[in-house]
Amino acid sequence: MTSRRRSWLMALLALLAGLTLWGWDDLFIDLGMVHPNLHRVLGGFEFLLLGPGMAVMAFSVSEYLRLAAQALAGERERSRQQRLVALGRVAAGLAHEVRNPLHNIRLLVEECRVAEHADERTGLIDRVESNVRRIDRAVELVYRLARPSSAGGDESACDLAATVTEAVTAETRSCVGRAIIRLADTPAAKVACPTEDLRMALDNLLRNATAAAPEVHVSVQRQGASWEILVRNPGVLPAAIAAVGQGDAFASAKPGGLGLGLAISRQLIEEVAGELTIAQHGGEVQARIRLPAVAA
Repeated sequence: MTSRRRSWLMALLALLAGLTLWGWDDLFIDLGMVHPNLHRVLGGFEFLLLGPGMAVMAFSVSEYLRLAAQALAGERERSRQQRLVALGRVAAGLAHEVRNPLHNIRLLVEECRVAEHADERTGLIDRVESNVRRIDRAVELVYRLARPSSAGGDESACDLAATVTEAVTAETRSCVGRAIIRLADTPAAKVACPTEDLRMALDNLLRNATAAAPEVHVSVQRQGASWEILVRNPGVLPAAIAAVGQGDAFASAKPGGLGLGLAISRQLIEEVAGELTIAQHGGEVQARIRLPAVAA
């Protein structure tokens, strides 16, 4: 960069000096004061200054254009690589979000095979349908991450206590022998959020919490016109997850993790005018889901 600037400066000075001598030569000719020898000397200096100056300027311009084209090509290649990496993360993230419901469906089908009563089979089939809806929702959300929709989110209400209890129960079965989840008394409440969306967000938070600590506490409380779900576990919030709160869309504390689950969960909650935050409070990591309350 410094050498190019020096070349530009030298070429510009040479051009200015050559143009100045040219102007003096023309002035002397107009005044009839020019001597043949002086004219030849001035002409020689003009050639020596203007010729190389113009050559250096032309070379500098062509070099600048070449480097600009090279930088543009490099930027396009980096952009293409970034798109490929993002596509791979989204594809892997979709598999990550679909895997748990598929595992639940497999277990439910096995239970359905050995169920003796029709009522029991009906309940299992309902749960299978619920997991299928979660898979469908995950596919829809990954598509929406790629093509954000301007339409507002679904404002249907869900039973907060039942949804939180079901999510805690499911994660308790999944992490048995590895972590304990303690659920405080949950008051009856309705919130403006589709049940499948809240379950997906809760599943992600509970799964991360039980993977990070042997004991997790879950509570529900009223906060003004909203209901707040608080998931707490002892530990230190990883810097990668803290960065998500600063606007980093994809981040994970797990080795090889994608961070897509948290990004999707936040989008689900924000679509219904809610809020999902994860922060360090003392020796605890606290994840909060705040959702608008719905009158009973």
